[in-house]
Amino acid sequence: MMSISAVNSNQISAVNRETVTSAKTVHIKDVSTLKATLKDVKNSIEDFCKGLDKPGIFKPGEESFNRLRAALERVNEGATTLLSKLDGSSYQHHASKRTNLEKINVDVDLLLNKVCSKFKGSQQQAQFNRENEDRYRANQAERAKANFERKQHANQMIKAGRGDELYNGGMVK
Repeated sequence: MMSISAVNSNQISAVNRETVTSAKTVHIKDVSTLKATLKDVKNSIEDFCKGLDKPGIFKPGEESFNRLRAALERVNEGATTLLSKLDGSSYQHHASKRTNLEKINVDVDLLLNKVCSKFKGSQQQAQFNRENEDRYRANQAERAKANFERKQHANQMIKAGRGDELYNGGMVK
């Protein structure tokens, strides 16, 4: 007959072995959850990109962009963690798990490149628009100043009794 302490130690070691084995096991549910999360993030990215394409003042900003990047990074970390569990497991997992996880990593990279390039392009377009607006306003101010100076010169000429020179010189028609 075994002593109580031996039975307890056998139970503890059995529990520890089970914990180690289950910690390294990747379930289909884990992969499916990760795929669903990626799908949600992908939909959010599509909405983000559509928002950037819409004309108007209110476009998604850097905060939205950072949230999307963080969500993609979480999905990527989840897939990488599950892949490392697959690599460290002695259990023979179905090949589709590895394939799906690698596809998730590839999709995350593609989505990250898409959202980064779209946001960068939007920022560059916004900067270009601001510069054009600034140039337009500067030109408008210069034209207003030139018009004011022409009118002031014409008024001075008229007050000096030389208004006929304005018409003969072609300055005012």
